[in-house]
Amino acid sequence: MSGNTDAHHAHSYYDQQDDFWEKYRKGRHAPPQSFYSRIFDYHRQHGGKFGTIHDVGAGPGIHTAKIAQPFGKVLVSDIADSNVEVARSHLKDFDKPITFHVSKLEDVSWIVPESVDLVFAATVMHLTDLDKAMESFNRQLKPGGTLAIAVVGYSAWFNKRFQDAWGRMFQEACDKHWIRPRLKEDEATKKSAMSTIACSASAYDAVPLPTSFLEEGALRYKVNFPDEWSWYKIHISDESEKYVPLWSQIGETDKVIYEKADGWDIEVDFAGLEEIANSFPSSLSDREKWGEYWKVFEEVIGDGKIKGVWPHVMILATKKR
Repeated sequence: MSGNTDAHHAHSYYDQQDDFWEKYRKGRHAPPQSFYSRIFDYHRQHGGKFGTIHDVGAGPGIHTAKIAQPFGKVLVSDIADSNVEVARSHLKDFDKPITFHVSKLEDVSWIVPESVDLVFAATVMHLTDLDKAMESFNRQLKPGGTLAIAVVGYSAWFNKRFQDAWGRMFQEACDKHWIRPRLKEDEATKKSAMSTIACSASAYDAVPLPTSFLEEGALRYKVNFPDEWSWYKIHISDESEKYVPLWSQIGETDKVIYEKADGWDIEVDFAGLEEIANSFPSSLSDREKWGEYWKVFEEVIGDGKIKGVWPHVMILATKKR
C-alpha cells in the first residue's frame, strides 16, 4: 500500500466551522505540559534551535499556543480556509508573530528551504500522501531540525462491556461512512481512501521515517495503550480487514517504546461522554443511528461515571546534518 495519491475529499472531514471546533475542544483531552516538554527536550538534546516552528495541518490551532511557546517565529498552515480563519481568531492574542497559510501539508513552496527548526504535525498524517509529506519535511527542515508527529485518537475505557460497545460503534461508523461508500468508486479513489483509513488504523506505524534524510534511531512512542486494546480494531471490523489490512512502515532502526504517562486519565458522566462523542464529525451521539450502543452506555454508567484513558502516539526524528 502506498501513500495517498491525492488529498481527495479526506481533508473535508476536518474542514469545519467554529461551532464544530468548540465541540472538539470540549470533547477531546487537552494534553498535559509533559506532552510538549518531551518534544522540546528531544529537540534540545539533539542540538535543535528554537528559531522557527511550523505547526502543519494545524486545524484551528489546537496545539499552537503550547507547542510554539519556546520559538521565536511561528508558521501555522492547514488545507482548509475555514480552519485557518478559526486558528487566526483563536490565536489573535498570542504574544509572538505568526504567519498563517492555507496549503496542503505536501506544499512547502511558500517556505524558505531548510529554514524550519521543528515541524509539528498532529493528527494529520493519515490525510496526506505519506511519501510526498516526507519530501516536504525534508525540504523545509534545517539540518539537525526535529520532526515531531503525534496522533491522539480514540479513548479507551476500562469497563470491558462498555469498551466492546464503544469499539463496535466506531467500527460501524468507519464501515458506513468511509469504507463501504469507497468500494463503489473508481480504483484510484478507493485506493486513496483506503490508504487514509489504513494509516489511521495503524496507529501511525504506516508513517515512514526515511533514513535517506533522517538520522537512524527515530523514536516511536505508544503511550497508554491498555493491555489487549487495539488501535486497529477500534477502526476496522472483522469484515473490513480484507479491504484495510494492517500496515506498517516501521524502519529497521526505529525504536518502538510502549509506556504509561500521567495526565491522560478520563472520568466522565453521561453528559461528558456525549461531549466526547460530539467531538467526532460522524454524529456518534445520534440515537437514531447508534441507539443500541448508547443503551449499553446508559446501563453501564447509570448516574455514575466511566473511567478510561487517552492512548496516543508520538514520533520524534532528527534531520541529518
